[in-house]
Amino acid sequence: MYNLFNVIGLAGVAKDENPHAFKYEKIFQYGISLVAIWLPIQWYCQQRAIFTPLDITISNWFIWGILFLEIVTLTCLVENKKKFLANNWLGLVIVLVCFPPLWWYPSLITAARFARLLIFLRILVPSSKTLIEILSTNKLGTTLLVAIVVTIFCGLSITFFDPAIRTPWDGVWWAWETVTTVGYGDEAPSTVAGRLIAIALMIFGAGLFSLFTANLSAYFVSKGNLNKSMIGIKKEEDELMQRLRSIEKQLEDVQKHLKKLDTKK
Repeated sequence: MYNLFNVIGLAGVAKDENPHAFKYEKIFQYGISLVAIWLPIQWYCQQRAIFTPLDITISNWFIWGILFLEIVTLTCLVENKKKFLANNWLGLVIVLVCFPPLWWYPSLITAARFARLLIFLRILVPSSKTLIEILSTNKLGTTLLVAIVVTIFCGLSITFFDPAIRTPWDGVWWAWETVTTVGYGDEAPSTVAGRLIAIALMIFGAGLFSLFTANLSAYFVSKGNLNKSMIGIKKEEDELMQRLRSIEKQLEDVQKHLKKLDTKK
C-alpha cells in the first residue's frame, strides 16, 4: 500500500527519515485539516455570493500558502531530498496548479476546478493512511467486510420469512438499522422467524461494535506506546552523544598533555 502512495505522488515523509521531518509533517497535517474544514465553507459562500472576490482571493492564498509551506519545509528537513520530491511529485503539481494568480484568467477556470479536486485528494490521502493502519489492526478490515456481507445476507433473507418486510431493499435497510442499533421503527419483523433473525442480528451488531471499539483503542494505545518508545530512544541517543563528546574531550586533553611531555623531553 505504501508503494501505491509513492506512485500517486503523495507518500509523505519516508519511514527512514529524521525525526524532525516527521514532527513538522504532523504539524502541517493540522493545517491541512483546517483546509479540509474550510473548503466546503468557502465553496458554499462563493456559490451564495456571500464572499466578495477579495475574500475569495485571500482564502485561495491562505490555502495555497499552507500547501507551499508544507512542501518547502519538509523538503528542507528531509535528508534524501531527491527521493522525497520523487515520492511526492503530486504535491508539487498541486502547489503549481493551485497558484492563485493562475485562477484569474477565464481560460483557466476548468484548471482551477481541477486544482480544487487535487486539494481534496491531498487532504484525503493522509487520512486514508491512518484508516488503512486502523483496518489492518487485528484484521479489522476483514472483520468489517464479513460483517457487511452478513448484514446484507440477513436483510435479503428476512424478506422470505416475514411478510411485513416487503422488498429486498426494505430488508437490507432494516438489517442496517438493526445491526447499528439505530432502530427507526419504519421496518419491523412480525413473525417468529423474522424476530429470531432480528435477535441474532442484534447480538451480532453488539459484538461487532464492541470489537470495532476495542480495535480503535488498541490502535491508539499502540501509537502512544510507539511515540513513548521513540522519545525514550531519542533521550538515550542524546545521552550517548553527550558521553561520546565527553570522551572525545578527555582524549583531546590527553593528547595535549602528551604533546607537552614530548616538548619537555
